[in-house]
Order: sequence, then C-alpha cells, then structure tokens
Amino acid sequence: LLHRFAKASAVVASSVCPAYSARLPIVQLCRSAALLHQRSRAVATTAAASAMPSALSPGLNLSPAAQADLRRRFLQSQAGLPPLPVPSLEATLDKYMRTLAPIATEEELAEASRLVTDFKQSGMGDKLQQLLLKHAEGKDNWLTDWWVNTAYLGFRESSVINVNPGVRLPRQRFCSRADWLAFCAEAALGLVDFQRLLAEGSLPVERLRNAPLDMSQYYGVLGTCRLAQPVRDAQLVWDGRPSDYMVVAYENQFYRVQLLRPEDAQRGLWEPLPLPDVLA
Repeated sequence: LLHRFAKASAVVASSVCPAYSARLPIVQLCRSAALLHQRSRAVATTAAASAMPSALSPGLNLSPAAQADLRRRFLQSQAGLPPLPVPSLEATLDKYMRTLAPIATEEELAEASRLVTDFKQSGMGDKLQQLLLKHAEGKDNWLTDWWVNTAYLGFRESSVINVNPGVRLPRQRFCSRADWLAFCAEAALGLVDFQRLLAEGSLPVERLRNAPLDMSQYYGVLGTCRLAQPVRDAQLVWDGRPSDYMVVAYENQFYRVQLLRPEDAQRGLWEPLPLPDVLA
C-alpha cells in the first residue's frame, strides 16, 4: 500500500513541481509514513533498502499460487497461536506495586502494600483468581471483551481525541489542487488493495523474534462502525463483502466516492477503478 501510495503521488507531484521529488523521494516517503497499522514498519524497512518483496506489496501482482500460499500460512499461524496466559496472583500484585512506585508517595506506597497484604490473606485474591481462570477457559484472549467494552465502547469522553487513531504523514509540497487530490485518491485506492488482502485472508503474517503474531485485529481496521448508545456503544464490523464506495467527510458534508464498479463488487471482484475515474 505504501509503495503504491508513495510512487504514484511522487510521480504526479514531480511532474507538476520538479522540486517535489528532490525534497520527498519515494524511499523517504515510504520510510517516514505510517499508514493504518504496524505492517507499515515492515514496508518502510524494505523500502529503505530499495527492495520491496511482493509478499509485502498489496498483492495485485502475485500469482494465484502465491496468494494461496499466503492464505495457507496465515491460517496455519492463526491456528498455532497460544491463548493469552492468565498471570499468577503474585505476579499481578507485584506488578501493581511496581507500577505505583514511580508515582506514589512513601505514605501511599505503605498504604497500598497494606491493602495488597490484606487482599492476599483474606482469601479474596485467590477467589477472584479462580474466577479469572474460569473466565479464560476456551478463550483465545480472556481480556478482549473487557478491554473493548471498557476502554473503547464504554468510554464516555470524546472519541475523536481520546480513542480514535490518527495518522501523520510527511509534509508535502503540493503545487496545485489536482496534485493533492491525486495524492488522496491514490491513498484511497491503496486501501482497496489492503481490504482485498483482508477479504482473501492473504495478509502477510507479522513476526516478532520469529514467532507469528495474531493478525485477527487487522480485520477490524476497515469497515467498522461505532453506534452510539446511552451506556455503552455498539460495534458493527464489515462482513467481508466488497463495498464499492467510500464516504468522505469534508467541512461537515459527506460525499460518496466510487472506488469499485458496482457490478464488480456484486461478483466479489476487488479491481479498483482507474485513478482518473476516482478523481472524477
């Protein structure tokens, strides 16, 4: 996505403004941009070496066999992931005290230590630990529902500045209105490529110290709608079927921008419209 995003915008801009490519070459743009998810770091590292393997590109040039291999590896890595372990009661209480140490006064730390000791000796800690272990049975991640409902859906402050993610891209020097419009349109088409990877289950698996990471979280990045509710909001997640347009919010107005042909979307095809059609 970043490769396509950077290359097209650099070509458009440098053709209008020659200073653009000298100030923001494609490698610098790929290295600096962080778009949507952690996968961008892998792309940036490869781009800095001026060699991007096809497995990290949007995948439009991969053969069917290569795409099938990506999907097979994705499913295998997901199936082999261990569930989130439940820390022991001692480990939890120890971490609690170590977390307080840098921010609490000596009196506050002494009071916290007393409460922790009472919590352990009363038997309440052991009882709650057993309930937590019971809750974790049969779950891939025992924390997911609590985290989503409490930290996100149940959070009552403004979502815009407190919860919603933001992206800062490198500073651009656009020489015309058409220049920045083309930049935005290419970004949108790149998102179509990424969404197709999600639909096919062929998103390359990230690894940390050669261990596969859980990629399921990326399936909530696009096409997720938060519905306002009085106490706790609800969440609707995209069902995997192609959506042929996106909505652009600009100066309190909402615009429908076509990204796929409706007939292609109905057939499950993910071929995005040409850039001139999106700009039109």
